[in-house]
Amino acid sequence: MLTRQFAAMDPASREIFERAAGGDLPTFISHYANAFGFLQSILLTLFTSLSVFALGWFRPQLSWPSRLNIAMGVLTAGTVVGLLLLPTMALPNMFALVWISPAIVVLAYFLTTLRGARGVIADTLSGAWIKSIVYTIVLILLVLLSGLVLSLICAFHALTSMQAAT
Repeated sequence: MLTRQFAAMDPASREIFERAAGGDLPTFISHYANAFGFLQSILLTLFTSLSVFALGWFRPQLSWPSRLNIAMGVLTAGTVVGLLLLPTMALPNMFALVWISPAIVVLAYFLTTLRGARGVIADTLSGAWIKSIVYTIVLILLVLLSGLVLSLICAFHALTSMQAAT
């Protein structure tokens, strides 16, 4: 999928990566993928665990274990949906519609939060909707931030690994 992603880049961006990789893009992708496979779950878990603070905004009297339990329940629902959709992202004709799977995962986050919000983090239906929307936005921003940090670390690892090999 990384190779296809690089191939789909605009030529100017792809040229930057090829130049940085010394013209050996397959080796760069290999090193990048090794770091990605190791670090993705670690960084994603660390960043998304920060969403417990958002739950504290909604209901300060919730204990930390309760907040973590809610956060992990929402993340588990999104992860299951994301894993079920993963094969569609690998299909060659779905690459142009790659945004659909993350949108469905966002919907799963929102619906899971909304379903359990009333009585736990909100007292009213409108409060449940508002807090579910806010929590979903916070969660997605944390996921995007972890992806950005992960990409930078993986690119740095790939480049330093390639330089060390020469």
